[in-house]
Amino acid sequence: MATIAQKVTEKMHTTKAWLYPNNLKEVKGKFVARARAEAPLSIEEVSADSISRGDVTGNYDDMLRYVHGFLDQAIHQLLDGFSINFGYFSIHPSISGTYDSVNEPFNKEKHQFRLSFRTRDKLRKLIDETVAVAIQGIADVEGFVDQIFDIATKLVDEILTPGHDIHVTGSKIKIVGTDPNVGFYFINILGDRIKATEININTPGMLSVRVPDNLASGLYTIEIVTQFSAGSAKLLKEARAISYSIQLRVQN
Repeated sequence: MATIAQKVTEKMHTTKAWLYPNNLKEVKGKFVARARAEAPLSIEEVSADSISRGDVTGNYDDMLRYVHGFLDQAIHQLLDGFSINFGYFSIHPSISGTYDSVNEPFNKEKHQFRLSFRTRDKLRKLIDETVAVAIQGIADVEGFVDQIFDIATKLVDEILTPGHDIHVTGSKIKIVGTDPNVGFYFINILGDRIKATEININTPGMLSVRVPDNLASGLYTIEIVTQFSAGSAKLLKEARAISYSIQLRVQN
C-alpha cells in the first residue's frame, strides 16, 4: 500500500496565480505573481478529504480527536520552548527584543515570544518536483492589498496592536472620496465594522493606519472603501471596496 508521501509525489500540483503591478522600486520587473486567494481549509475539511481519498483509514470522529489531541500537545511543547520537527516543516520558538542587564525581566511591551516556520528537505523536494504555477494573466482588479505589517510586533499578516500603526501595502488603495462609506474598516467575525479614525499616511501604494485603542480582542479582516481612480484626478462615481481575507488577531 502506497504511503501518503508516495501518493503525493505521484501527482503534479498546480497553483493558479495572477499578475499584479510591481510597486517595489528596488525590485526589477513589471509584474509580480500572486496565488489566487482561497478560504483556508479547516482541520475538519482536511480530515474528511483524507478519508474520502483513502489516504487515511478509520473513523472520521476518531481522526479528529487524534489530530486535535496531537496539535494541543504540540502547542503545549512549543510554548514550553521546544522546537518540533513535523517532518515536512518545523516550528521554532524565538525571543525578540533587547535586554539592558541580566536582571531585566521579560517584558511584553519590549520583548516578543514568537514561533517561526521552516520548511524541511522533504517538503522542499516535493515543491521542487511536483508543484507548477499556472499564470492566469493580468489580474482584473481596481485595487488590492499585498500585506499588513504591524509596527509594534514587526509581524506580517498576523497581529493588530491597539494604539499602534499598521502599514498596509498594495495598489490603488488611497482613501479618498465624498461617499459617507469611504474609509478603512476593521471587521470582526460577527460582521461588526469599526472605522479607523486616524490615517497617518495615505498613498496609492501604502497606508499607515492607527489601530483603535479600544479595539476588542478577537479576529478581524480589513476593508478599504474608496473612490480613488488611478491616472485620473476625477473620483469614481461609486465607492469600491477592497477586501483582505486574511484574519488578523487582536490580543489586548
